[in-house]
Amino acid sequence: MVKTINIYNTIVREVQGICTSGLKPLLKLVLITIFLATPFISAHAQTSITSEGTDSLLFYTAGNKNMVLTHDGKLRLGTLLNPNPSAILQLNSTTGGLLIPRMTTVQRDGFTNATDATLIYNTTLARFQIRQAGAWVDILTTATTANIIQDADADTKIEVEQSADEDKIRVSTAGAERMIIDETGNVGIGTSSPDAKLNVEGTWDIGISNTVTGF
Repeated sequence: MVKTINIYNTIVREVQGICTSGLKPLLKLVLITIFLATPFISAHAQTSITSEGTDSLLFYTAGNKNMVLTHDGKLRLGTLLNPNPSAILQLNSTTGGLLIPRMTTVQRDGFTNATDATLIYNTTLARFQIRQAGAWVDILTTATTANIIQDADADTKIEVEQSADEDKIRVSTAGAERMIIDETGNVGIGTSSPDAKLNVEGTWDIGISNTVTGF
């Protein structure tokens, strides 16, 4: 009777059968040991999960090693030509990038359980924001830094061109826009769309206390 042992060939990454008929018991034990030392899950010769004799898990798709989970819990994705031992997560690609979760300001404000250091891209404001001390703070790029004067938590600021080439100056305090100067020179207080040289909406008061002498 012909007997075989199926093993996983780590060079060609496929299951191969070895005939054991007539082999000495010691050699059979060696072959079985090799087999047991090479754990794998494979649904196809070119798609598999294996350790290849290491303490890490290697994930192959279409014959390419596209993901590695190392023995110390580090995850690497993509073609890993130069793995960085200091990275907990490493992404390698020359054809794609990392896409951060995108949401509007309304959706962001509904994200109430966000913890500090959570990163998003705010599509309403067209900028990256990060959760810091329980509030959302802009991550300023070189372009936006030149357009904004703001305090440490970014809720009080003077901002020009909130969107591309809008030619407006906005003044905000405590996270709310208080005043705007539009592209025609109209000034709005309490409104974002002034229709006069000075447009004030809401309760206001003018106090005059002058003493005129010399007549």
